[in-house]
Amino acid sequence: MKRFKVFSIFILLYSLSGFGQDSVLYEQFRFNMPEAEAINLLKKNRKRFKNIPLGSGNIFSLRKGSLNFEAGKLYSVTIWSKKNLDLRKAETYLKNTRKYLESEGFVMVYAQQYWDKPLKRDKDKPCIRFVNHEKNILLDVESRGQGNIYNVFLNFYNFTWFYNKTKRIK
Repeated sequence: MKRFKVFSIFILLYSLSGFGQDSVLYEQFRFNMPEAEAINLLKKNRKRFKNIPLGSGNIFSLRKGSLNFEAGKLYSVTIWSKKNLDLRKAETYLKNTRKYLESEGFVMVYAQQYWDKPLKRDKDKPCIRFVNHEKNILLDVESRGQGNIYNVFLNFYNFTWFYNKTKRIK
């Protein structure tokens, strides 16, 4: 709860600063990029986005369903584990992804107690969240699945957009 309060204060101060209005979400995908331009970029780089290494043995993929639009503008990019994972492999992916992101300068701002245990985590709350060094990208990492099939998802959001969206929900 204490981390959530600190995170909320951080978000409020950051959003008032006016930064992060037109930022890169992932690679060359920019926040508010027109839908046609984003899809064209994906088509031109399809082969490169099929195998995205993030950490020790973690391979992710970016597909057409990875691009999320609102009113014809890109608001987030989602990449996910290329292959279906069993429970043990999903836990390893989560741990390795966290190590990789922190080595790349991302700072963890929220984590559930069992962020690395898909069966124990509260599915009504975020799993683990990071912000980049410039504090203009919020990265939400989670695992989803059931039975013996899991995937790990990384959702890249413009920080200010995300904050404004959550502020309207309350």
